[in-house]
Amino acid sequence: MNSMNKRYPILATKKNCTGCMACVDACPSGALCQFINDEGHYTFKLDKEICVNCLKCESTCPIVSKIDYGNNDLSTPVYAAWSCNKELRKKSSSGGAATAISEYILKQGGVVIGATLDGSNCRHISIESISDLPKLQGSKYMQSDACGAYKQTLQYLREGRRVLFIGTPCQVAAAINFVKNPKLSENLFSLDMVCGGVPSLFIRDRFISESGKKIKAIDSFRNKDKGWKSKGFTYQLKVVNDRNEIEVIHEKNLLLDGFVSELTNRYSCYDCQFVYINRKSDFTIADFWGDTFFRDEHKEGLSSLAVHTEKGKVLLAEIKNQNIKIKQTSWDKVLPYNFRYVYGHSLLKHLPQRKYLNWIFNHCLYETLCSFYAGDVTFKKPIGIVLKVMRKITIIINRKKSEKFIYNLLNK
Repeated sequence: MNSMNKRYPILATKKNCTGCMACVDACPSGALCQFINDEGHYTFKLDKEICVNCLKCESTCPIVSKIDYGNNDLSTPVYAAWSCNKELRKKSSSGGAATAISEYILKQGGVVIGATLDGSNCRHISIESISDLPKLQGSKYMQSDACGAYKQTLQYLREGRRVLFIGTPCQVAAAINFVKNPKLSENLFSLDMVCGGVPSLFIRDRFISESGKKIKAIDSFRNKDKGWKSKGFTYQLKVVNDRNEIEVIHEKNLLLDGFVSELTNRYSCYDCQFVYINRKSDFTIADFWGDTFFRDEHKEGLSSLAVHTEKGKVLLAEIKNQNIKIKQTSWDKVLPYNFRYVYGHSLLKHLPQRKYLNWIFNHCLYETLCSFYAGDVTFKKPIGIVLKVMRKITIIINRKKSEKFIYNLLNK
């Protein structure tokens, strides 16, 4: 085809790209590659010289293809859930529901593909052994590099193996889009999570280089050393220092508190298109925040688990009371404390810290970044205090909007 007549692929914009990177995996010519943009987020680059105009990237992108990812059907079953394996549950962030499903898939000779912490990076890997499950356990408050994960998923399915793909809702939507063959899809199980958005990698890089800590790796973003709580749970950042020791960072820090602030998220995270009660994934997991009915399980951790598909219901029936304990609950118990299940909008995108993120990270000292993004006002910078107040007001408005949305949803 004459290059003058080529229609180059229309892909996601900077404002709506989720960074799932399925477009890169879908490209047969290598015309698409991944890079980190000027705001510290994964995105893609197209080399028009080697693009073959197949448009596979378009049909795979969950944004451009406008995948119908779900609805707010309140009849979708939701459970309180926890793993029957005490050791695996202990290593999980909450109740270990994802771990329990993963354990069963692996016992059946299947493969689990999910995110792991690798030094200071987060990336998707595949595992085939229960002994490797700890690599995928725990919350990772960074965007995972999923390049290659979709190709791996398809290859394992072609080998006739069951695959459990675990990721954020946009990553799972991409995985479902990537596997177009209905017969292969029968062996694909997908598990997404209630996601608070993915922060810029800038906060990781500046924390590691300028915090004064000698950090070799990130060990975990939260743990249950003092037990899990449905209310008032305290997150703790653990790192591996230069002496290969696990060090707990007790003070406010740019990495963990920068994530919590949500001020460096991708723009697509402020208007998430994948938040629904009933989703195209087979399962959705979350901490069962706010629970008051299963107090005996709180110390060890408690998950909420939504089951969306018939395939998911069959698998859950197979593992019930063997790998996982479940007790049915209702959405009016789950949603008020987990609004990101169904409400993905945030006015934080309008705050100066987000709008001028690139300039701020390129021109400001580390302590200023802590003041702006981690809520650390110990440096007594007036502008930091003003921005903190602006953020608090915005959070209150967001909360009111989400509460109204959930109330209307539950009472329609």
